[in-house]
Amino acid sequence: MGNFGGGRFFDYSAYGDTINVAARLQAANKTLGTRICVSGSLAEKVPDFCGRPVGNLLLRGRAEPIRAFEPLEVQQCASAETRAYITAFEELAAGDPRAIASFAALVGRNAEDRLASFHLRRLLNGESGAMVTISKS
Repeated sequence: MGNFGGGRFFDYSAYGDTINVAARLQAANKTLGTRICVSGSLAEKVPDFCGRPVGNLLLRGRAEPIRAFEPLEVQQCASAETRAYITAFEELAAGDPRAIASFAALVGRNAEDRLASFHLRRLLNGESGAMVTISKS
């Protein structure tokens, strides 16, 4: 982080892996249907973090996937809908075929849940597991 322009051109910027990951997570929101997506390493550092798992995202330019979460407000974390999502996600991660019905039920109750819709589409297209390749980020 600092001035990367030299003496005559001032360009105060930040560069590096952390910045690249943050930018790619931000760009992944469009694909995932989320508004905010944070890495698992960030979620671990936040006391009493509240969020629902998005998946293990394989971001462009990275060899290892990054566990990602959608942060939620405290009252949302305790809701039956969030518990149902977490159950559906656990089924997805385990390769359990019940995940399709679980995500379909979530979307049926709330068609505006774009993350549940994203996972349902993946399952209906023959994908499985929590690994999600994000190539447009």
